[in-house]
Amino acid sequence: MTIWGCSFPALGEDRDNLEEADLLQLEVYINDVTTGLIGEFHRTEDGRIMVREQELRDVGIKPNPAARNADGLIVLDRLPNVTHRYDEENQTLHFETTDDYREPRQLDARAKGGKMDGEEEEELAESSIGAYANYRLYTSFHSEEFFSGPAFQGASGVFDTVGFSPLGHIDNSFLVKTNSGFDALDTIRLSSSWNYHDQKSMISYRLGDLVSGGLQWTRPVYLGGVQIRRNFGLRPDLVTMPIPSFSGTAAVPSTLDVYTNGSRSYSTMIPGGPFEINNLPIVSGPGMARIVVRDASGREVAQDVPFFTSSKLLRPGLVDFSLDVGFARHYYGIYSDMYDSRLMGSATIRWGATEKLTLEGHAEGGGGLINAGLGATFALGRNLFSTALAYSTYEGQTGYQLAGSYEVKFDGWQFYLRSQRTFGTYQDIAAVTATNPLTNDQSLLLPRNYARPAKAIDQLSLSFPVFDLGRFSVNLANIENAGGRTNRVASISHSRPLFGGTAFLSGYMDFGETSNYGIFLGFTRSFDNRISASLSSSMTQDGLNLVTELRRHEDNRPGSYGWRIVDSEGQNTYRGAAASYRGKHGRVEASVQQMSDSSMASAAAEGAIVVAGGDVFFANQINESFAVVDVGAPDVEVFNNNRSMGRTGRSGKIIVPQLQSHLANTVNVDPVNLPVHHTLAETSRRVIPARRSGVVVDFKNKAAGNAALVGFLDPSGQPIAVGSLLILSHSNEEYTIGYDGQVFLEDLKAHNKVEITLPNGQTCHAAFNFTPKAEQTFIEGVVCQ
Repeated sequence: MTIWGCSFPALGEDRDNLEEADLLQLEVYINDVTTGLIGEFHRTEDGRIMVREQELRDVGIKPNPAARNADGLIVLDRLPNVTHRYDEENQTLHFETTDDYREPRQLDARAKGGKMDGEEEEELAESSIGAYANYRLYTSFHSEEFFSGPAFQGASGVFDTVGFSPLGHIDNSFLVKTNSGFDALDTIRLSSSWNYHDQKSMISYRLGDLVSGGLQWTRPVYLGGVQIRRNFGLRPDLVTMPIPSFSGTAAVPSTLDVYTNGSRSYSTMIPGGPFEINNLPIVSGPGMARIVVRDASGREVAQDVPFFTSSKLLRPGLVDFSLDVGFARHYYGIYSDMYDSRLMGSATIRWGATEKLTLEGHAEGGGGLINAGLGATFALGRNLFSTALAYSTYEGQTGYQLAGSYEVKFDGWQFYLRSQRTFGTYQDIAAVTATNPLTNDQSLLLPRNYARPAKAIDQLSLSFPVFDLGRFSVNLANIENAGGRTNRVASISHSRPLFGGTAFLSGYMDFGETSNYGIFLGFTRSFDNRISASLSSSMTQDGLNLVTELRRHEDNRPGSYGWRIVDSEGQNTYRGAAASYRGKHGRVEASVQQMSDSSMASAAAEGAIVVAGGDVFFANQINESFAVVDVGAPDVEVFNNNRSMGRTGRSGKIIVPQLQSHLANTVNVDPVNLPVHHTLAETSRRVIPARRSGVVVDFKNKAAGNAALVGFLDPSGQPIAVGSLLILSHSNEEYTIGYDGQVFLEDLKAHNKVEITLPNGQTCHAAFNFTPKAEQTFIEGVVCQ
């Protein structure tokens, strides 16, 4: 039975009794083409069909407020310009309408596996329990005369220790140095903090030494205290800048391809009807998108759409913030614990108001200081503007700061202009804490009028192509600090491909108090085996220099090595050679240098000591995250994203020190070298480690000394048929018999019984004894009766 619905208002009561309505699950068709979707509808006794607004959107029809009844449901026969037909026999609902009344199908270009936006389950980063310490050791020898014996200059070491767990990580870094006589040893604490990252809310918490949040028109400061901030880095998959959406329509099911700036960035199959593409992978700046819809007959419809994006804008609704409270740190790298006595606080926020407008705010204060400001960044076409105004008061002195910038990109040209001015006595935390009240030693502190924000900062940058000659860049900068000192610098640079390499030209001129200048001209080219050579010359107010350099670049893989030979002749004579080697346990480097009549030799070693997974490892420095991979057998090759990381040691473990935090890393093993009496439950694992932490990846290798290859025969002495099903009695594990009646069985006992079901359905039983051995065991001739 088929029921037609017409697009005119229904008569009678406006409220329908939902308790008496039938609940239907119907497959939805639009213009005789299935949507592949099933919707939930309500059908009353008089044949009227109703649906929730969101449900109607989900199946592809736009709801109209005029069609809403008193229960908030959309009555289908009230929808203007939309007809519907209910097919009771096939449990389908057919709509007839035009594209203007259809809900565009939402396509997320970054969704995995073709899923729509919001359908991907969020994968959270993980952390095991452990600790590691990065270190860099350095020593040098110096001689004032080239042929005299070098004198020991002392040694130093920088250490960064991290303890990690699912509750966050504790970070402590310090410097240790000694003089040439080893009679004085100085230890200076650099930074200490506890950090916790909540990936779901994208909020990071920090207790200890921190850098306060800031904006382009503010100055962050080093504090000892507490910080709560938004951290978009916890979700690398999240696009924070506004991405334009592209829409279109397809008459029939088609293939959709999107090209941005000439490269295909998205491709998918779409049903007929309107569509909207969101979240395209687009770089910041202006560009052109080409949308191509191709049906099954090969007919194409293409559309070109210009767009503009900027990483300085936030997507609508996104909020970026930082809340900081603490005491200003003094003499960082000189004293371990020197903090200002005045409690300071700052708050910074950015909010994506619209796709074209991002609002900013900043406030800070303490010890009598009040500083607050507002700013905005907005786009007009391909033009991006920003402006900000701030006010401060401290000890009866007030001041203002005004900042603004403008940038535009078109046809390969890039123009950027920024200006910032202060008026009166404008001050911030950095200015008022420049003088330390806890000590009388002022030798390392700037006068307050120099520590205040600059009176003027002006910057102009222009980059443009010149035919086939490459790109030219021109930069102008003017800085006048609060003490009245002025620097005005102009620079120009150019580079272009030449003879298989790159030629470059640059120069600068300081029109301020120093009148410094420099001109640089050079050529560099790369060769096979990571070798490169360069030739450059420079002329400054000190004279002319010619520099020749040949080097081999080291990479991050164990076994990689590099070297460098450099010669500089002219006003400043310099000759040097250096070599480095990266092993699986760390990296070493040595160099010798000659400067005029003096010479110097130095050596350095760096790496990490890791305690995790019940073992101690010596590895290369850990910058982000790492994994301890436990294979359970020695000499097994381990890979990270298909790059070899080395082989397991005697313990059957290996450390992989170069994982990307908060991103999926694929760790896999090559079972070729796995001992024959060992088995792996899996050979590949997805790992998402938290930042500055490690994870233990246990492949659950099982020593299969209790396993054997067993050959079964039927009563006539013939091998059991291929494909027969075997059940091991004491474990109920099922196995499939292969060729020659053989099957590899695990978890064997001293005496074992099996039941075998033949392909014809008949069953037989067998028993055999087993004695564990160091190598693979083969038991043959077991008769099944």
